[in-house]
Parts: sequence; structure tokens; C-alpha cells
Amino acid sequence: MKKQLIIGMGSGRCGTVSLYRLLNLQKNSFFTHESKPLLTWKFDKKSIDKKLKKILAKPKKYVGDVNSCYLPYVDYICKNYSSAKIVVLKRPKEEVVESFMRKKEIFGHQWISKKGKEGKWEKMFPKSTASTKEEAIKEYWEDYYIEVSKLMRKYPKNVKLFETQALNSKRSVKAILGFCSYMV
Repeated sequence: MKKQLIIGMGSGRCGTVSLYRLLNLQKNSFFTHESKPLLTWKFDKKSIDKKLKKILAKPKKYVGDVNSCYLPYVDYICKNYSSAKIVVLKRPKEEVVESFMRKKEIFGHQWISKKGKEGKWEKMFPKSTASTKEEAIKEYWEDYYIEVSKLMRKYPKNVKLFETQALNSKRSVKAILGFCSYMV
């Protein structure tokens, strides 16, 4: 059976859990959300190869994972898996920043460059020289979607951006599923 690799991503706090649930509801599908091994923001070929091998070993036609940290790996995925589909969600910057600011128990200090040991979540995000967490998150969001725009131009058949609110409309959900090669 020919598999369809689908990677979901976005800045985080942007609907990735909802995207994961939507994809998993489809026939012959197996998706995870933030599955291990967690990828680091610094490109790691060994880790992405291991993760993709694990994903592709699932006994379903449509397989994938949804996680914000795929951004540094999209170029590699598209070059090595020419039929891969990368679904990117985008929520307004102000809403993402507000959501991250409320999520202190997980996302307390990873945004600002610091010396010392990093935990699993800290490694999944880029570091910033901003003076506050809020400024660092704004910078991250802006840089994230600038890079997504470049990737969409480079891989127009593989990478597509959808506003998060698209998950609330039948027509837009059909567009997402159609892009992912589901028969809709």
C-alpha cells in the first residue's frame, strides 16, 4: 500500500490538537500529536529519520504527526518524500501570544536564551535575545510564518497554509482534506 505522509504544524497554540483529531477521524488514518522522539529546533537528521521511519511503519494509508517543531525539517521532508503534505495552521499573532503567556506551567522560560540544561520543551523552540517572554513569542511567530511563506513558494505542491478558523467550516475542512489527498 502506498502511504501518504502528512505533517501538521503551526506556531503552537494554533489548533494543532484539532488538526490531529480531524486527520485521525478519516478512514485508514493514523496520526499522533507531538509524538516521541520530540524533535529539536536545531536540525537533527538522525532524529527526523527515526521519527519518519516510525510514522511510516504504521499500518494505515494516511500517516503522520502534528507538532510545531517541524519547521526546521520541512525542506528535508519535501526533498526526501516528494508526495508529503505539510499542513500549516496559522492563528492570529495576538491570540497565540496570549495563549502561550497563559501556559506558564509548560512554557515558562524557554523563549529567552539562557545557559544551562534544557528540558524537552525548551529544545523544541528557537531561542531569542528579546528581553521579555512576550517579545520573544511575537518574534518567534513572525519568524515562523516568514519561513512558512518561503517554504510554500519553494514547495507549492507540498506545503499549504490554512487559517486556524478553517477547522470550523465544512468547506475549509474539505479543502484541508483535499490538499492531504483524501478523497472528499
